[in-house]
Amino acid sequence: MADNKVFRLHEGSDGIGWFNSSPFTSEQIRTVKTNLRDIPTSIPSPYAQIELVKSAFRWLSQTGDVDGDTAYHKLVSYALDVAQLFFAIDKYNDFKVVAWHPTDRFKALIENSLTEKHKKLASTLQLFWEQDSLPVNGNHDKQLYNFEYTKRLYFLLNKSNQIIGATSPITLFMPAPDINLS
Repeated sequence: MADNKVFRLHEGSDGIGWFNSSPFTSEQIRTVKTNLRDIPTSIPSPYAQIELVKSAFRWLSQTGDVDGDTAYHKLVSYALDVAQLFFAIDKYNDFKVVAWHPTDRFKALIENSLTEKHKKLASTLQLFWEQDSLPVNGNHDKQLYNFEYTKRLYFLLNKSNQIIGATSPITLFMPAPDINLS
């Protein structure tokens, strides 16, 4: 009979089959092994890019390694490129900025979508948005994304209406996933 294994990218609890688990701690997240060459793509959240860019800034600030070509360096560099485009938008005819009001858009999509898929997408986005928000006077012992203070996000689009980047409630700016700004 084969040994049962639990696939984990971090150090921590072991078990066989179904067993009680808990959310990752900051220390467990630091033990995730990565080659630092590729940007992770399997974070189970529609707001994963916010977390990836936040982690990249944290990693660079903790290591002090500002020169390099790791995935973290690339994410931070792309975020700063997006910031530069936002601040110099008047110099470029190839880009436009679109404001997006999350709570208004979630409600409109849920109530007015013609397809069930759009309603489910909006409901999922709203669920993640609300679970990662805290009441303004709430208990701030969680590591969240400042969604409770975010009234709108701004997206930077190219002429083909492809999202190049956006504002971020936690890192100010972020590149779009899988975008190559070079």
